[in-house]
Amino acid sequence: MALALMLPTSTLAATGYTFTIANQHCISGGHNIGFEVRLTAAGSTPANKLTIKSTSQHLSAGKWHNFYYWKTNTANFTANGQPHSIDWYYDHVNNSDPHRWRIVSVLKALHGKHLLKSKTLTSKAC
Repeated sequence: MALALMLPTSTLAATGYTFTIANQHCISGGHNIGFEVRLTAAGSTPANKLTIKSTSQHLSAGKWHNFYYWKTNTANFTANGQPHSIDWYYDHVNNSDPHRWRIVSVLKALHGKHLLKSKTLTSKAC
């Protein structure tokens, strides 16, 4: 059971999309966060674009507050029967800030501008 908790987290619905937390860890001093997410569209899907939009958040007064917005990372491709993936690593490092931090990522699979599947993945808090 403990081993299963250490493995990357993924979700595969019958839709052909896999949303994965590939890595998450506290870094340098314990309150900074490193977070890697991945989205894979099976070749059987009509997806031709994958995106990841991430935000760092800090905990203050019992609420999470948005702090930094990374640019949207995008992978465009031709739907050709092959699986396609996008993954990205984000980190928030501020050694002088006492707040707890986390990263929230919204992963989307699209066909043109039409949203096919979306999922929000949230890192652990450090």
